[in-house]
Amino acid sequence: MIIFIGSAEKGYFAEEIAEKKGKEFAYVKSNSRIELQKTEILEHQGVEYMIFDIQQYLDSAEEIAKQIITIRNCNNATVIIYASGYMLKNKVLVELCKVGIKNFIIGVTLSEIKQQLELALAGYYEANGFEELEIITLQEQEEERRREASYKLIGVAGAMSRIGTTTQALQVVKYLLYKGYKACYIEMNDTGYVENVAAFYDCENVDEDMGEVVFMNVHHFYRQDKISEILKLGYDFYVYDYGVCGSQNFNRTSYLEKDIRLACVGAKVSEVVYTTTLIENEFYTDIYYLFIHVPEADRKGLKESMKDKEERIYFPCYSPEAYEFAIDNLPIYEDIIPLDNKSKDIPQRKSIRDMFKRKKKNGKA
Repeated sequence: MIIFIGSAEKGYFAEEIAEKKGKEFAYVKSNSRIELQKTEILEHQGVEYMIFDIQQYLDSAEEIAKQIITIRNCNNATVIIYASGYMLKNKVLVELCKVGIKNFIIGVTLSEIKQQLELALAGYYEANGFEELEIITLQEQEEERRREASYKLIGVAGAMSRIGTTTQALQVVKYLLYKGYKACYIEMNDTGYVENVAAFYDCENVDEDMGEVVFMNVHHFYRQDKISEILKLGYDFYVYDYGVCGSQNFNRTSYLEKDIRLACVGAKVSEVVYTTTLIENEFYTDIYYLFIHVPEADRKGLKESMKDKEERIYFPCYSPEAYEFAIDNLPIYEDIIPLDNKSKDIPQRKSIRDMFKRKKKNGKA
């Protein structure tokens, strides 16, 4: 029997693999405290494998590791850690590795996740260890720390779709370029935005191997499986666009690991429910809230209603063209990401007509 400790939205891939292998499968409902799941986990009889979605927990790394080992010692089941998108240096993974856990699922794409689960079920990691994790935790920590010190990671997410998350992510990139720093945009959602840019616009460069598209002086990357390589390209800032918070493919852990986190929210009737859900979520602390398209008259009262988060609320002006830096927002970005000026040049604007690829029938330009 295989049990997945977490939500069905996260564990559906494991259910598919269990069915394929003819094994019984069950869920243990998610909880922010692992100790509160112990009784329900141990109620299951004949458990061979326990898959823990560690993204759900608010507990410390040490507490998570201790409780998982306690549960394993009670039912003797093999532990598999589901940590999709986690950086290999993550404290929880390192702590779990220290206590002898060898099965990790850190893949980002569905195919990677399924492959790593199948390897874990086949005993591959028990016999060989998780090589990638061992390398980063035991042999390359100093190199990784030096590399980390050379750049900053920025995460941008939205309370709902079409709130302006991608526009804000690109505006942050444009701000960083305006200040004279090397910055790029990384697509961490499933919208296909960057590939659409490559398909419909006249881009400066397209590299399918790296998943890179250069358009309007912005370097975009869409291949999540190449992130470790992208982080070695020498940018000063990496701006991640995570899409909608709470969506099935939203990588909350990766978002929360970023040095600076921004959330795009709204105050319209159709937006308030989503905004409130995000703001009241106990996982999301130390986040800057960008309220999109809020009338000037409503801003003071809205900030006052936010109480302890009041100092982290900003109201960016309307940015009709994502690739043209809205200079009126400069004070906002300077407050969130204070930087010395390396350049005062604003990227040149192209006309919309010049941006589209000119195509004729039969694919001839």
